[in-house]
Amino acid sequence: QSLRISSRYLRAIEEGSFEKLPGPAYVVGFLSTYSKFLGIDPKTVVDRFKAETTGFHPKPELEFPTPPPETSVPRTAIVVGSVVTAAVVFGAWHFWQTDEQVRFDAVPPVPEGFGDSSPTDLQNSALPADEQVVLEIDESSDIEATPEPIDSAVVAIESVDIEAEEELTTVVPEKLNMPSDVSGDYTFVRDSVSNSSETITGDLVEAPAEPNLIPTPPPPPTSTVSQEPPRVYGHENADSRVTLLARQDSWVQVQSAENQLLITRILYSGDSYLVPDLEGLTLITGNAGGLEILVDGESISPLGPEGAVRRNIPLEPNALRALAENERQ
Repeated sequence: QSLRISSRYLRAIEEGSFEKLPGPAYVVGFLSTYSKFLGIDPKTVVDRFKAETTGFHPKPELEFPTPPPETSVPRTAIVVGSVVTAAVVFGAWHFWQTDEQVRFDAVPPVPEGFGDSSPTDLQNSALPADEQVVLEIDESSDIEATPEPIDSAVVAIESVDIEAEEELTTVVPEKLNMPSDVSGDYTFVRDSVSNSSETITGDLVEAPAEPNLIPTPPPPPTSTVSQEPPRVYGHENADSRVTLLARQDSWVQVQSAENQLLITRILYSGDSYLVPDLEGLTLITGNAGGLEILVDGESISPLGPEGAVRRNIPLEPNALRALAENERQ
């Protein structure tokens, strides 16, 4: 343990079995350490070892790792997991398809004899037998065979569509031929258990003419869109001498001498920006003609036509006045 050398190597050195040692470099180290431990000169022992073992080069035993055998059959866990996943996916798809189907209820068949009765029979069948009303004309009343027509109000129905006007016609049953001059007594016979009849006398009053209704279009809707007030940027620049006022939508960008962006945005019509009173500020705009520049509250000439791009415009009062004079000339 004190030498840090395996016992089998020490035994091989004492027996002279140098072929059991790992290599020449290790053997020299082992001999030097073991000689010092025994109190022998290490150099003498090493030289004697080299003299006795000339050409000693033991081959180290190499053990190469072997890859595990590959099998074409997948593991059971993979097969079971695949089957479970496929079952879950199929169940979800089937549930979704079933839930999306539209279900229609079957219409029950029409009962027999439903379409054999006329509208009049249906109305009479809805009343009890003793309250059914029968309309009879008293032949004894004085009704002329060829009466003179009376004056009736003519209702004019104005319509743009001619086909719609033709559809608005009054249908009179052929079985009941009533003269236009209707006056006299009529007898309404009510069937009852006592077979008694009541006579109702009176003149039929003609219904008033319907008024001529002309639809009027509704008033046009009023516009409720409210315009936003103009915005002012740079309120903190109280000592500003230069103001950018947008007469049209204009893109502006103001940067300092250190290339620091102070503002980069679109100024909509009516918006303004108070430029700080600093040296080295420059302006880039995409609509020079739509941007009005105020220097000390006074407007100067535009720095270009509408839609013109201007770069590196110095935002100093004297320089702006000089540029405006050049544009004016």
